[in-house]
Amino acid sequence: MARIISYQREGATVKEGMQVSVFDFDSDENNNPDNLLADGIVVLNETGTYTNTKWLIKVLPNEKYRKYYWVSDTKK
Repeated sequence: MARIISYQREGATVKEGMQVSVFDFDSDENNNPDNLLADGIVVLNETGTYTNTKWLIKVLPNEKYRKYYWVSDTKK
């Protein structure tokens, strides 16, 4: 959600069906930075929950790494 807001501030248009890559800050078992990554599409929030949130990300399987992956996975 925060990344979409960031895109909008930069002048990008967010719309349903848009393909996106997202990340969240994370750490490995030794507390080293290892951000969590995912690929997905933007969907309108029609869940009835999080009513202050317009957009959600539907995470799609990544061919190489699964549904989500860490930065360290890309270095193996």
